Amino acid sequence: MKTRFTLFTLLFFGVGFNTSFAQDCTPMELDVSGYSICIGDEITLDATAESGAPIIWDGGIFDGVPFTPAEVGTFTYTATSVDDSDCPLSIDIDVLPYPTVIPGAGDENFCEDEAIVLSAAGDADEYSWDPLDFSPGVGTHTYTLTGSYDIGCTTSETIEITVHPTPEITPTVTPTLTCLGQDVVFTAVGADTFVWEGVEFEDGEPYTTTTPGTTTYFVSGTGINGCVGFASIDLEVADAIEITGTATDEIAGDDGSVDITITGGVPAYTVDWDNDGTGDFDDPASIAGLAGGTYTIIVQGSVGCADTAIFTVNSQLSVKTFENTTIKAYPNPTVNTVNITLSGNFSYTLLTAKGDIVLSGMGYNKETVNMESFAKGVYYLDIKSDIENTTIQVIKN
Repeated sequence: MKTRFTLFTLLFFGVGFNTSFAQDCTPMELDVSGYSICIGDEITLDATAESGAPIIWDGGIFDGVPFTPAEVGTFTYTATSVDDSDCPLSIDIDVLPYPTVIPGAGDENFCEDEAIVLSAAGDADEYSWDPLDFSPGVGTHTYTLTGSYDIGCTTSETIEITVHPTPEITPTVTPTLTCLGQDVVFTAVGADTFVWEGVEFEDGEPYTTTTPGTTTYFVSGTGINGCVGFASIDLEVADAIEITGTATDEIAGDDGSVDITITGGVPAYTVDWDNDGTGDFDDPASIAGLAGGTYTIIVQGSVGCADTAIFTVNSQLSVKTFENTTIKAYPNPTVNTVNITLSGNFSYTLLTAKGDIVLSGMGYNKETVNMESFAKGVYYLDIKSDIENTTIQVIKN
């Protein structure tokens, strides 16, 4: 909108207190597109003299032709007519700066589950953002910050932010069904680093189960951009296999037996007794037709859990049968070795207190068992010959 005004210009010439007026002149009219503009904007000054004479502006501008001031500040422009009867005309134009606007968004990276947080800096009086959706979803988004002075000049700057997806974490545990005290391995994929909550194991490292039943394990995974995803997985842990049994004495010869009950673990079970060799796992749980002696049973469950037990079948046959037989194991307690003496051929098996076989072999009349590398504790020597079986407790110091 242009503004039209009439300006009377009086020229005063005075010496001392004597003042005389210049000749009267006719004021010019002015159309102006604005008295305040922002730097870089155009303005038009259009003066009209009543005489109709051409108008000349100072400052290198032309009447009625738009121009753009080059600097910020207040500038005075004066118009004169080639006809002396027209009064000169002056006008002040304020050239205003644009505000400084600095948009910010941290490192300009966000995760899809967090709100966009933007910051505005500069010297504007007011700021506004476009768009106003601060949960725009995964992808690259542009936000525009506009700052304005109260006088009207405005500046807009843009900033580009990236919203990264939440990592999709896929956990696994191997095996998913196991027995108490067995090792499992937890792993996860879908991120760069993982933390399993509430447990003391690292991703991909063996973990020994300590709690029976079904337990839910939680894992968090952090991606390359710092975004965190969560997942969980269930692990089913059965009670450890437990072997209980009752041994029946040998009465009339090879008529002893052991009646076995198996609990815990995960059926089906496989059983290996040492009365017919070891390693075949094709024996029944309960066995009969046994001579007096010590027998070892190993039970395995379907997921690899196992337990070992030792049972002694006593013999009530005549003592005369064994009166010439003497089995000795010495020294006992021992530090390094144990000597077994028994007339003729015999076999021996060394077991831990838990029933784990750590050593076995054959002997004739005398055999030395080296226990130097074994830990201190209680062991059992299961010794068998054609005419006698016995188990001797050995203490290693």
